[in-house]
Amino acid sequence: MLSTKEVVAKVNRLQTRYAARDQRMRDVLSVRQGDISKVYPAMFSEEYPKPLVANFIDVAARDLAEAMAPLPSFNCAATNMVSDSARKAADTRTRIVNHYISASELQIQMYTGADWFNTYGMLPGMVEMDYETNNPRIRLLNPFGTYPEIDRFGRTVSLTQVMASDAETLAMQYPESMTKLCQRMFILLAHLMCH
Repeated sequence: MLSTKEVVAKVNRLQTRYAARDQRMRDVLSVRQGDISKVYPAMFSEEYPKPLVANFIDVAARDLAEAMAPLPSFNCAATNMVSDSARKAADTRTRIVNHYISASELQIQMYTGADWFNTYGMLPGMVEMDYETNNPRIRLLNPFGTYPEIDRFGRTVSLTQVMASDAETLAMQYPESMTKLCQRMFILLAHLMCH
């Protein structure tokens, strides 16, 4: 596990490396939030209704996301489907996969996820263990402030997500790591106060 100093250095390195991408994402977000004149100040005159244009862009993006959001069906197949035992095993795997997708509420997440994909051009996700139900959970992550590092074979080496949160919310979201989070937050606060 990285130390607090190493985490800060890694985040700084990633933010520097992806500065142009982050600026494009900020611009797109500004347009989606109705502040199109911030991105294109010379484009609009007093006669041209910039809120109408920004609203049109946002509505079109949401409509496209709704069209993309439905998930495909997930079916597992065996290489040899001639025997009953192979078909039953494939059916069991299909039920397991569909349970994981349903328990993760992936279909509900996809409406926001499709919108993020259309807006930012990527959609990171993660699978993590839910220790209360003893099942994996699939979560889609907001691409804004998320930095994947991928090796030459297309495998994810690390995924760093920068987000703003208060300590209480963070502790509720990650109760299994509350002690470590509290220790790191105090060290990080001390580090920030010294600079």
